[in-house]
This record gives sequence, structure tokens and C-alpha cells, in this order.
Amino acid sequence: MSDDGKRTEQQRKAYKRAAALRENLKRRKAADTDKDNDKSESKENEHK
Repeated sequence: MSDDGKRTEQQRKAYKRAAALRENLKRRKAADTDKDNDKSESKENEHK
């Protein structure tokens, strides 16, 4: 059972890291497209 607990903890850490990376990418993309706000907004609408 302890192995499972460690595994889930590792998975949780990996997921957190992945989420942080994704958030970082989002912010960087937003900063890059901040100049072309209209374009970024239309792209966001397409994704949704």
C-alpha cells in the first residue's frame, strides 16, 4: 500500500508540474499576443 501511496504522490507532483508548465505557456502566449489582443481573443473563442 505504501508503494501505491508513493506512486499517487509522484503522479500528483507530475500533474502539478504539468499544470504549472501549461499555465506558464498560457501566460507567455498571452504576453506575446497582448499586442494583437483582437487576434488572441478570436483564437480563444475558436478553442472554446
